[in-house]
Amino acid sequence: MAQSAYLKSLDARLAAGAALLGREFRDRHLSHVRSRQSLDGGFGGRRGGPDPYYTDFGVRILDLLGAEDAEFAAAGSYLQNVHRPPCDIVDCFNMLNVRRILAQHRVEIQIDTAAIASALESARLSAGGFARKGGTQISAYNTFLGLLCLRMLGRDTSSLTQAAGALAGLRRADGGYGERPGRSPGQTNATAAVVASLTMIGAQDEIDNDAAIRFLCDMQATDGGLRAHKNAPGGDLLSTFTGMVTLFSTGALNGIDLPSAARFVKAVAVPEGGFRACPGDPEADIEYTYYGIGTAALLRLHVSEQRNAEEIP
Repeated sequence: MAQSAYLKSLDARLAAGAALLGREFRDRHLSHVRSRQSLDGGFGGRRGGPDPYYTDFGVRILDLLGAEDAEFAAAGSYLQNVHRPPCDIVDCFNMLNVRRILAQHRVEIQIDTAAIASALESARLSAGGFARKGGTQISAYNTFLGLLCLRMLGRDTSSLTQAAGALAGLRRADGGYGERPGRSPGQTNATAAVVASLTMIGAQDEIDNDAAIRFLCDMQATDGGLRAHKNAPGGDLLSTFTGMVTLFSTGALNGIDLPSAARFVKAVAVPEGGFRACPGDPEADIEYTYYGIGTAALLRLHVSEQRNAEEIP
C-alpha cells in the first residue's frame, strides 16, 4: 500500500510526543475514545451514529496512544461495510487514511478505490489543484487532502506542480493564506494547508516563510490558543493544532507563547477524558480529542528537544 511521507512524518512526530505524556494521560483519553466506539466498530460524533469521518479520528487516536492491534479490527469491520461512494474529498481522505493506519496494525480491508479515484477526479481542476464539491475555484484544504489521497493511492502527483501558482495566489496581505481566491483575511488552517501542499509538491520557493510564520504567531489569542482568523474572538483547538504543526515543522514554534498555549490546551481538556473545541464548548468529541492530544504531544516533544539541545556540550 502506498504511503504519504507527510502523514508518516506527522504520525511519528505526534507519537514521539505522546509517548512523553505519561500513562495517566494515555489511559484517560483512550477511555474516552473507546466510549465513542459503536457496536459495529465505527466511531461517531456528538450526535448520530458512526461515520467514516469520526472513525478516522478514532483510529488516529488509537494509533497515537498505542492501543493494542486487536482494537483496530472492529473499526476495519465497520469501514469494510460502508457500501456507498465517497461524498467528497474529505470522505475520500477519511477512508484512505483509516485503511492506511489499519494496515500498520495488521488489519487489511478492501475499499472501493475506483470510486474514490473518480470522486477525486471530479473535484480536480484543469489548472491544477482541487475545488470544493461543485466548485470551480481552487480550495487550499481540498488541494491538501487531494494531494494526500493521490499519494495514498500510489498515483503520480507531479502534475500538481502546476497548482503551485494558484496556491501561492491565495496569499493575503496579512501574510496568511485564504481557503479560496478572494479578499477575506488570512486563515490559520488554510495557511497550514498551503504551506504543507507547496512543500509536498516541491514548490517551497513559492512560500514566503517569514510572512507565514509571522501570521501564525499573530493568530495567538489572549487565551493562548490560535485563532482561525484575525476576527475570531478567541483560540480554537483545530487552529491551534494546525498552526502549531506548521510552526513546529518550520522550526518556529518558539515564536508563540508556549506556556500560554499549554494553559489553553489544559483549559479545553475534560477531566474524565477528551477535549473540547474551545473553552466555551460544552462537551468533548472525537475530532477535537485528536487535536488536543496532538497539540499536547507537540508541546511536550518541543520542550524535550529543546532541553536535549541545551544539554549537548
